[in-house]
Amino acid sequence: MTRTLLTIQTCFGMMMMVMTVHPAFDAHDALAADEPPAITENAVPQATAPSVEPPAPASSEPEPLEPVEAQAEPHPAETHHVLGVTRLNAGDLIGAIEELREALRLQPEFADARMSLGIALYQIGDLDGAIEAYQAALRSQPSLVQAHVNLGTIHMVKREWASARNELQAALQLEPDMVQAHYALGIVRYGLGDRRGAIEAYRAALELKPDYADAHYHLGLLLKLANQEGEAAQEFYAAALAGMAKAQYFLGSAHASGRGVERDLIVAVQWWFRAAEQRDPQAIESLSQLRQSVFTKNKRPAGERDAIIHAFAEFRSELWKAYPEFDRQASDCVGAALIQQDRPREALPVLLQEAMALSEPAQAVLETLYERGMEGELAPYDERIREFFKMAAEEGVPRPRLVMARVYAHGLGVQQDVKKAKALLKGESSEEAKALLREISALPPNQPSSGKPKSASNASP
Repeated sequence: MTRTLLTIQTCFGMMMMVMTVHPAFDAHDALAADEPPAITENAVPQATAPSVEPPAPASSEPEPLEPVEAQAEPHPAETHHVLGVTRLNAGDLIGAIEELREALRLQPEFADARMSLGIALYQIGDLDGAIEAYQAALRSQPSLVQAHVNLGTIHMVKREWASARNELQAALQLEPDMVQAHYALGIVRYGLGDRRGAIEAYRAALELKPDYADAHYHLGLLLKLANQEGEAAQEFYAAALAGMAKAQYFLGSAHASGRGVERDLIVAVQWWFRAAEQRDPQAIESLSQLRQSVFTKNKRPAGERDAIIHAFAEFRSELWKAYPEFDRQASDCVGAALIQQDRPREALPVLLQEAMALSEPAQAVLETLYERGMEGELAPYDERIREFFKMAAEEGVPRPRLVMARVYAHGLGVQQDVKKAKALLKGESSEEAKALLREISALPPNQPSSGKPKSASNASP
């Protein structure tokens, strides 16, 4: 039983601890993690029931009876250990610690109980207590690889890099092919200022696990810091394909600047949109800056603006490729085609992407959806749509400025604010903007009839 418990902890628990503790840093600034890594449900030992073999089929000849050996009662320490693990899994950390300490009182050399106690103490934030538990486990069982890794992880959280290095190197002496220990050693060596050693550690991890996205990404960052832009882009590419948003952002930036790869704004926009879909703030900001460059007063040269507009148009064209069954001549944008095909839940995220890529037809569809909703599928004044229009209006995109002016003027899902509405129309010279400004000017400031935000309940779909 105890061996099964320890094995489960070894395979799942510290893997998550080491992966989560990595300090986040970009190409110019390295920041160590400030909080202990999260430990998931799988990060603690799980009690498992012994397997039961089915009875053998009866034979025609009676078998001679053999003496039945009485099954030994479990040691009381084992019982307390199982109870402690059960409470640990249930989130009852204090109860778990009490049970585990009772197990150790009855059997001080119980290494598995020491390991479980270390996890429980770590989770309540008693890092020194956890260190003491793991060190005690090693005194009774020096070959416990996972105890060294756990100790290394805690020293990493405490930024005690030299101690962490010693523990991880001890783990690798016992188990040279332990991927997570190599990866964690890369973190530690970077913390010690040893970039070359960190690169070697990440590469060692990748030799053992070539599809290790985190190692590819952090190796890419270190190679970028070393001005090895081409190799860095290759590592970012491997991590980006695995879906890492930060890697997608850096790969997009490499293509935007031409560092280490061919300069290609179309490819950059593609990768930034992938990262933005996962809410990566740097990718979102990069796309925002491109939109602002097209519409704000501090415009880039015409050639650059045209390149940005073309890159956004190519992104919109790529969206069509995911729906080969649609006739592009029948719809102005993919989102509209999805609505026509009665697939409204798919339509909204696609419409938002198209609108962010400067699709005026998508923006027009979103405007209609915001004011009217879609019966049974989308209520009027959807916050996601409003947030897009608000962001794009702040970037200077013309249509969203008109939409938000109308939203504020009539209190459509927000508190009426005529002053904001007029400010959004300042400098707009289109006939539609002029007509809306005349309409707003005829309204008394925050008139009572529309002073309260109109909600989905008082708007017809």
